[in-house]
Amino acid sequence: MSLCGTSKGASLGRGKPTQRKVVVCGDGACGKTSLLNVFTRGFFTQVYEPTVFENYVHDLVVDDQLVELSLWDTAGQEEFDRLRSLSYAETHVVMVCFSVDNPVSLENIESKWLDEILEYCPGVKLVLVVICAAFFGSLSSKLRVQDPVFMHYPVPSYDSDVRVSLVWRRGHTTLT
Repeated sequence: MSLCGTSKGASLGRGKPTQRKVVVCGDGACGKTSLLNVFTRGFFTQVYEPTVFENYVHDLVVDDQLVELSLWDTAGQEEFDRLRSLSYAETHVVMVCFSVDNPVSLENIESKWLDEILEYCPGVKLVLVVICAAFFGSLSSKLRVQDPVFMHYPVPSYDSDVRVSLVWRRGHTTLT
């Protein structure tokens, strides 16, 4: 798999985990840190604290092979644009997040995030992540998904009992 930025050329020996770097970006307060907390720590944070930069390392087994995910949680606020650009070096996957509760966060994927990613990390694999503060099956979420801004994008429908942690667990194996 090709890396973004300059590769150190380290070869993986037998028995060593496969290492993958995943940068998670998107507007501030769209749920990036909560998504990573659920996956790496098993809990949902109830209090919002803006992230400047956070790094998580999480081991998992995919197809009988140990994979070490280095998850880089980035700040979405404009004042951190220059700092965030440093996180893209040697990235395998960028997860671009938006909140279904905030249509502007989806609009910003086209107007901001894709340009930034292509500038600092051309050719990287992209994963679009839909985050919702409530369940996907809630009435308010269904109404917001009907907004015109969302009509250009395929939006999955999930049963009301599906939480972010289950969505993550089903989808994360495609990153390795």
